[in-house]
Amino acid sequence: MVAKRPLSLGALRALHGDTQGLSPEHLLQRFGSVLVGLHGDNETIRILHLSFREFITDRADNSQLTRKFHISEKAHSERLSKLCLQTIVREITSAGISGTGYLLRASNYGPGIPEVTGVSEQLLYSSEYWIDHIYDVEDRNITICEVLREFLTNHNTCWTEIVSFRSVFRGSMAVWRWLEVHAPELKALLCNKLHANTLGSLSNRLSCASRHKEALTATQESVFMLRKLAAERPAAFNADLAMSLGSLSNGLSDLGQRAEALVAIQEAVIFYRALAAERPAAFNADLAGSLNNLSNHLFNLERPAAFNADLAMSLNNLSSHLSNLGRQEEALVAIQEAVILH
Repeated sequence: MVAKRPLSLGALRALHGDTQGLSPEHLLQRFGSVLVGLHGDNETIRILHLSFREFITDRADNSQLTRKFHISEKAHSERLSKLCLQTIVREITSAGISGTGYLLRASNYGPGIPEVTGVSEQLLYSSEYWIDHIYDVEDRNITICEVLREFLTNHNTCWTEIVSFRSVFRGSMAVWRWLEVHAPELKALLCNKLHANTLGSLSNRLSCASRHKEALTATQESVFMLRKLAAERPAAFNADLAMSLGSLSNGLSDLGQRAEALVAIQEAVIFYRALAAERPAAFNADLAGSLNNLSNHLFNLERPAAFNADLAMSLNNLSSHLSNLGRQEEALVAIQEAVILH
């Protein structure tokens, strides 16, 4: 009754640990008049009359005579959140799933989302909806926190790869909000450089697959994580944040959100200016690139003159550094672009 979409009897049995209480014969005897799909493990179970669902999840609680039939959606959704997380941990650690691991490889900029096979119906459901169910958990639950710790420590990336191939990536910001209230000690398992970089790689792949809304979701979450990390350790994370802001600007621009894209690239420029002031050889090229992107965004917003002078100066500085490094041809291209802008 609390599942977000219909499931087969086999999937329900797997979620609940294959209990005998979910045998076809037992269910058919008790619910055959209101449910269909009880004759085999692979048949999807559906409610025959929607009024039955409305009655047992709502109206049955209004009378003392019918209260024994009432099912609390929140209470059962809480239980299902635990079952979903346990299913993910159990089935990811077992053999049979192939195609995962690409987000952790050094060269992870391949086109699109690789195929992931061996995902069962119950694992797919759990991957799609565990976040919806955990958000129904209103009080701290030690058992859920324990399995969530295991999930975030060892299986978060694999879950991301599964849901990105088989379904829609919706991010995990709802989990962050839940952790802030109910398990703040687990926040560091979600907000870390590895996860932020994984989201950046995922965004690139989703963008290559023309899944721009999902790519933007991944980039926004990456920026959120890096902003938290940079607030505590700016020297360690400002460069990553600047790069992620540049990606965010591109993602917003891809979806026609030009004003928001401009704000993101302006912030990236601020970070790159500070970084280039301290380490010009390492960051002048990034500063020039971000200024070029800023110029393009201003041009798209019909404000081309607003930043051409700064861009020209940055390109001139870049040309000098390239020349000092013996890269005369690249230096010539940079200074020629600066001359055109002037």
